[in-house]
Amino acid sequence: MGSDASDYVSRLVEGDAEHLGARLRYVYDEDEKELLFVDALAVDPESLADRLGIFGHPTDGDVLLRFGGLVAPHDLAIRAICQEMEETSGPIPIAVYRYIERQDYDGELRGRPLEIVPDPFFVVSPDQVVGTSVPGRWTGYSQLAPDDTVDFYGFRAGLPGFDFQSNFGREQYMRLLVSLDLADQSTTSERLEAEDYSGHCRRREIQPASIGTLDGHVQMWSDCSRGFEFRSYALVDLGQKPSPLVLLLVVDERFIVDRTAKRAFDDLIVQPFPAPNSEDSEG
Repeated sequence: MGSDASDYVSRLVEGDAEHLGARLRYVYDEDEKELLFVDALAVDPESLADRLGIFGHPTDGDVLLRFGGLVAPHDLAIRAICQEMEETSGPIPIAVYRYIERQDYDGELRGRPLEIVPDPFFVVSPDQVVGTSVPGRWTGYSQLAPDDTVDFYGFRAGLPGFDFQSNFGREQYMRLLVSLDLADQSTTSERLEAEDYSGHCRRREIQPASIGTLDGHVQMWSDCSRGFEFRSYALVDLGQKPSPLVLLLVVDERFIVDRTAKRAFDDLIVQPFPAPNSEDSEG
């Protein structure tokens, strides 16, 4: 049990979140049926919330987006927050939206104070064949290029120190690939059906998708572990002849996974594949 939480568990179960030092407001729709958001009305000086840097205000307080493994809005019940603190002895990841600044912040309760989430930055494959924007903290990236077994260009990106083999599905992640050969081997829906993330998620849905000159399908995995959802896209770039297949996979927080994917497509570049090297047969 976390030391900061042990003295307050019984009060929190009864609906008192004051041990956090943040008085939370639960805002519902007009029918009082659907929870819309949870924000901070006030913050007590020298409290956990104050040390974290949460901004409290009667109308414009920080909107809570994530509390450990709890994701806004429906996971953020008082009892769930209590359990998260009770079961976590170390730092707890926190994300908020600061309404008065129109900015996303993240930090850690009992750890790193809230900081503005860095702006996205651009990552490209070797030869700049394909590239797009990734979230500002995903600075652990590696570029991918054709070899003897595959023809795709692309990259993988995640948090610093991300290890694809051991951390996949447990951390935020993006993979972007573009391939000429894969476009001839299967349809976009068949390509996605072959991707099985049931080891991380319980629910799956595949739908048609069309984005600019890209046409194909998107696969949505939900009810996943660690508060993430998966978005997997297989889209043919009809603006090029021959038309390459563009594959995008995003693993991110439930409340921003669609925003992360949308930004990736808004900033996407797909250049023609470089001409293969050839030896001069004359002379």
